[in-house]
Amino acid sequence: MFTGIITEVGKVSKLVNQASGAKLEIWASKTSHNAKIGSSIAVNGVCLTVTNITSNKLEFDLATQTLKTTNLGLLKKGSLVNLEPSLRVGDEFGGHIITGHVETTGKIKKFIRRGNFAQLEIKAPNEIVSSTINKGSIAVDGISLTVAELDADCLKIAIIP
Repeated sequence: MFTGIITEVGKVSKLVNQASGAKLEIWASKTSHNAKIGSSIAVNGVCLTVTNITSNKLEFDLATQTLKTTNLGLLKKGSLVNLEPSLRVGDEFGGHIITGHVETTGKIKKFIRRGNFAQLEIKAPNEIVSSTINKGSIAVDGISLTVAELDADCLKIAIIP
């Protein structure tokens, strides 16, 4: 389980496609310090299992299904990714419950700044919009956000710093 509160922004050092998916390597000095092989880490909100750790880098194996339903297959060397280690008993719980099981990707339609906050509009598949409730929580690249308004094909999310 995760909270959607990002603890580090990592940098992709390698993404290698393989017959059964891909191997992802991320430079993450803070997250790699406490991780172990087998640890669950949310990468852009996707729950992944650490397969190797070397000099501040975390490695993950990505299944074909993960590449189909997430944005991880679009990453390139140098891409920035949001990282969050899984919750441990006794950790502060500051966000929403996030499982790391990603359903789909959406497309940003608009990003509007309005004084001290912004509104993000995301076009999402109908099955996602129809199963989301107004004022409900949703994760975007692993960031826990609250839905401010729903349209037929769009989630409107208020972002307050």
